[in-house]
Amino acid sequence: MAVSRLPLDNRPHPEPTRKLFVAQLFRNKEKNMKAGGMAGSAGCYKRAESLILVPRDSLSIKVLREAAPSLSAVVTRMAR
Repeated sequence: MAVSRLPLDNRPHPEPTRKLFVAQLFRNKEKNMKAGGMAGSAGCYKRAESLILVPRDSLSIKVLREAAPSLSAVVTRMAR
């Protein structure tokens, strides 16, 4: 993780009951905000829910195929 390379001795790790972080992607910043995301941010961590909220448009990715309405995208790749 990029955060691990900062000289802050900050080593992020998931909650004790999980092996990985859980992230929820949103189609846009409006839907992210509605779910509790922070204004002006590229994503946020909701500790009470152990969940990372990320608006898809902050990731510079291209969607190849849309998923079910509750999911942001199934297949994505980095946009060039």
